[in-house]
Amino acid sequence: MAATKEVSEVPETDWQSNKTLQQSLEFMLLNQIGCDVQFEVGDQKEKIKAHKVVLASRSPVFFALFKQEEENNKQPQAVQKTERTGSVVSVKNIIETKVPRSDSQASIKSNMSNKSTSMSIGRGGGWIDMNDSSMFTKQPVSSPRDTIKTTEQPVLETVEKQEKIYEIADTDFNTFKLFLSYLYTDHVELEYSTATKLAPLAVTYKVNGLLTQTIKCLFDQVNADNACSAFEVAHLTKSADLKMKCMYIITNTAREAIRSRDFMKLCPDCVSRITESTDLNASEDEIYEALIEWGEHECMRNKKEINPTNIRNVMGNIFYNIRFPAMNDAYYKREVEPKPFLTTEEKELIAKFKSGSAKKDMLPFKVHPRVNVAFHAVMRCQLDQKLQEHTGKPDALCFDVSEQVWLHGIAVFGAYFEQTNHVHLEVRDESHNVISIYQGQIDTVPNDEVYEVVLHAPILLQPDQIYTLLLTLVGPNKHFYKGIGGKNLVEFKDMKICFYDSNFSKNGTSIEGGQIPALLLST
Repeated sequence: MAATKEVSEVPETDWQSNKTLQQSLEFMLLNQIGCDVQFEVGDQKEKIKAHKVVLASRSPVFFALFKQEEENNKQPQAVQKTERTGSVVSVKNIIETKVPRSDSQASIKSNMSNKSTSMSIGRGGGWIDMNDSSMFTKQPVSSPRDTIKTTEQPVLETVEKQEKIYEIADTDFNTFKLFLSYLYTDHVELEYSTATKLAPLAVTYKVNGLLTQTIKCLFDQVNADNACSAFEVAHLTKSADLKMKCMYIITNTAREAIRSRDFMKLCPDCVSRITESTDLNASEDEIYEALIEWGEHECMRNKKEINPTNIRNVMGNIFYNIRFPAMNDAYYKREVEPKPFLTTEEKELIAKFKSGSAKKDMLPFKVHPRVNVAFHAVMRCQLDQKLQEHTGKPDALCFDVSEQVWLHGIAVFGAYFEQTNHVHLEVRDESHNVISIYQGQIDTVPNDEVYEVVLHAPILLQPDQIYTLLLTLVGPNKHFYKGIGGKNLVEFKDMKICFYDSNFSKNGTSIEGGQIPALLLST
């Protein structure tokens, strides 16, 4: 945290002589000279004083606070004769309090305990108005208890005002001192940690100059280690540029970000915004585990017992950001299905979708994996140094998988020359229905043989079904690289992938070689 200035020894006279206005004001703050407002800050309720005129001139929130207090003080108050008050006031909940005149002759001795003005509002003794002419007439004898309980008409009095103490509960003492210092001097030395603490105060008290400085500091210093905490500040301050930069970092480092301590401290809105992103670079298994852990922390913050019901309740709609249908099937059956986070109906819908008997619009969850999920190129053949002439007719290949897996696309061999090539790719199911189409371009350069063709949305492949890939590559020069030494069986993680010749192949691609050297897969 930036260093704060030490309190100077106050000279008896002439300390103002060689100071500018700003230096004089700062000196008065540091040495607590001539202060007329006091604050209790943080959990430890540490006290610091300041000057209303400075705070009101720098913050519209303080201006409104002190203006209301001034107007309340000007008005005569209806005060019960038996009422006595103290004055600790939350700055967010201004309560005007009154103190009776200290007239010892008028006090009731049976209830005279003096309440400290630093206590919360309480009831104590009472007093008698000496201007009341009824005091000089004969009264029935009564006990002090009866006197206190007697209901009388309130008397309009202008009440002497004692110094009010304002509570500042949403920050720590050192941060509030830095905040006050900025109000007096227009200067603050910012580090990342101090900027994250000062930004909320700048928003609360509408100090736009300080807010601008804190946002710039965070924007310049945000990185993979602190992006989640900066994202929370960006959300609070409505800083679009900072939020965009944080989101870019978080999505690309999601595996680390969503398991960080800062992620576990985020508000529900921020967690929802992050986990709904299609660009999040993490597996659905990791996102699920991170959100369950965040839900446990949210239960503790809300003083709720940590159990599946409460975790799902505190998550609210965030729960539907988990893409259960996109999970690895083995992980889902082992870690998710046996637990009670999902309802029976939700589990049945997911099972039907995975078996192909339910459409995606029947589920409350998104079904496609995140776009940035890392996929692997599963090679089936190697590069041949000889070139192949493309006729413009399709290359085709059939295959099946032994376990559920996501198909993100394929690898293709490029042209020998530098050129732009038009690509048309179809993925067909066992009934020859087209389930995905890609149309686009790839720019090839000499000495780069293999290029990725990524589908617009991944496809969940089901085991023991034969799929067909139809690829058409067209470019100005027809000489393309090709593959040889093809395999009819390759392994990927715990599954097997078998390849078959296709009757649709008209350009030389087969199990032995040709085009489509690899599948792009993720689990």
